Amino acid sequence: MDKKPFTERDLPEIHINLGGAEAVNQFYRELGWTPGTRYDPARIRMNPVDFDSYCLKLSLLADKEQRSCALILWLYCGPAKDPKVPVGKIRLYKDCFIRSETTDAAGTA
Repeated sequence: MDKKPFTERDLPEIHINLGGAEAVNQFYRELGWTPGTRYDPARIRMNPVDFDSYCLKLSLLADKEQRSCALILWLYCGPAKDPKVPVGKIRLYKDCFIRSETTDAAGTA
């Protein structure tokens, strides 16, 4: 049996109605992230088409400050792009979530 080093699941929606960083944080909560946990974006992968689509959705936030915050957070802390991941799916590799003392998705205190 070929055991894959990742779990592949449906890509969660990004809820831009939550605004700014909270939309990105909610995306990660839907993947299993909880406060007090860091994540490694290189171990969370999505198709480049989906990544760019989420960038476009975040760019539609009306509030300029929230839009800037969300896009910067997504570009620096969003999942890695991987063309091998099917569109509409996301891959969570082993140890993508790491227990720590941090309180937000960016891994900052």
